[in-house]
Amino acid sequence: ICEFLVEVLHQREQLFCTDEMRSNLLRQVARTFEVNFKDFLKSIIELFIPLIVCRASTSSSAALSFFSRTLNTTKGAILMNNFMYVFSYLIKNLHDQEDLNTVSKFLKSETDFELTALLKSDTKNVLNQLVLHLSTHKDRILA
Repeated sequence: ICEFLVEVLHQREQLFCTDEMRSNLLRQVARTFEVNFKDFLKSIIELFIPLIVCRASTSSSAALSFFSRTLNTTKGAILMNNFMYVFSYLIKNLHDQEDLNTVSKFLKSETDFELTALLKSDTKNVLNQLVLHLSTHKDRILA
């Protein structure tokens, strides 16, 4: 569901998607599951943020801004609090060094921290996430 939502929001962003349009779409999904909107966002954020970050685009930045405004926090705080999920997703899914460099530049522009600094700040949680996925992505994690 999260992958579909990110794809829809990314496509709409190219059609000048507004925060109101993002909000309406996500509110409809939250209503479908009969949950409070903010609780819904909090429950999907660890799945949603890695998908957004991997796109490393202006729509990614806009989506992060939407999340930060809606959840009363900053983009940097969202990225840093969810970095363990982002990094794990990057290791499992990005195979091209150029893509990794693009995402690294995006993270730096959004947080003012290099990828290595983010890794050092949350090493234990990042390692825990990687260990959780070791059985399914052994070759990528150990590479």
